[in-house]
Amino acid sequence: MIKDYVKSRKYEWNTACFVPDLSDGAVLRRVVERFVELQGDSLAGGIVVREFEAFARRVDGTWRVIEVGDGQVSDLPAGVDPMELIGPLILAK
Repeated sequence: MIKDYVKSRKYEWNTACFVPDLSDGAVLRRVVERFVELQGDSLAGGIVVREFEAFARRVDGTWRVIEVGDGQVSDLPAGVDPMELIGPLILAK
């Protein structure tokens, strides 16, 4: 996953975020260049290559990737029980 120090372009997953094989230099370059183009003046700090950090299954059975930040810009909303996120991950098999 390609991102800057703050944000990803997950809504442009295939063109500016996801690199399925980092050893494919042509794809890596294309995705990074598109990410930088879309971020423009909002590019924060530099380019980060990140692994997926968590997978979760929704109530309807669909699997989703959860991007977990380092705590600087991500948090659960006030009043949300952390077990609403962690519980299903623990119970998933």
